[in-house]
Amino acid sequence: MLSSESCIKFKSKICYIASMLLDSCKNNCNYTHSRYVYMTCSWMMGVFVFALLLGQIRDIVSNANRTREEYRRKMDMALSECKRLGLPKELTNRVRDWFIYTWEQQKTLDEKKLIEKLPLKLQTDLALSVHYNTLSKVQLFQVSTSAVKTNKSARYSPTRLHNFKGDVGKEMYIVNQGVLQVVGGENNNTVFAELTQGSVFGEISLLAIGGNNRRTASIRAKGYATLFVLAKEDLNDVIKYYPQAQILLKRKAA
Repeated sequence: MLSSESCIKFKSKICYIASMLLDSCKNNCNYTHSRYVYMTCSWMMGVFVFALLLGQIRDIVSNANRTREEYRRKMDMALSECKRLGLPKELTNRVRDWFIYTWEQQKTLDEKKLIEKLPLKLQTDLALSVHYNTLSKVQLFQVSTSAVKTNKSARYSPTRLHNFKGDVGKEMYIVNQGVLQVVGGENNNTVFAELTQGSVFGEISLLAIGGNNRRTASIRAKGYATLFVLAKEDLNDVIKYYPQAQILLKRKAA
C-alpha cells in the first residue's frame, strides 16, 4: 500500500503526464515531484489565460454583432413603416441610403449617447482631436474652443435643397465632409458658390446682421455631406465670454 507522500507524488505525476498528453507533448524525462507540480500548474495557468482571451474575443465580436443587428433592426423598421404608409420608392430609397451612409460614417445612429457622459473638458478635447482638420480652418474655434463641445452633427442627402431662402435662421453650420452649393435664382438653378471642408454658413441670419434674421440663400448638397451645427443659444454663450468671436463672424459675413 502506498504511503500518503508516495500517493501525492504518484497523483502529481499522473496529472503531469495527462497534461502532456492533452498538449500532444510526450516527454519521459525523470523529473522530480516539485517539477511535476510546477509544470502542471503552469499548464493549467496557460489554459486559464487562453480561455480568458477567448472569452474576451467572444464578447467583442458579440457586442459588434449586437450593435450591427440593432442598426439593421431600426433600418428594417423604418423601411417597413415607409412601405406601410405607401411612400414613393424614391423617398424610401433616400431613407435607406441615409441609414447606410450614417452607419458607414460612424457605426452608430446616435453618436451623442456615446460621449454625453464624459466631462465637458474631455468632450472638447475629443472633438478637437477627431475633427482637428476641419475645426482648425474655422476662425471661430481659433478664438474659443468652448464652442466645440456644443457641436451637433447633421447629414445632407445629395441633390436635395436645405436651409431654404427666407427661413428664420436658428443655427449656423460648418462643413465637415462633402461639398455644398449656395443656390438661388429661378428654380434654384444659379450656383453662387461652393462650400467645402471648414466653410461656415448661416451666420448672417443667426447674428441678424442688418436686422435680417432670415436665410439669404438655399443650400444644396452635391453628394452626401456631414456638417457641424451650432445653435443660436450656444453661439450666444460663446460671444458672451469671447466678444472677438462675434467680430470675426460679422467681418466674414459682411
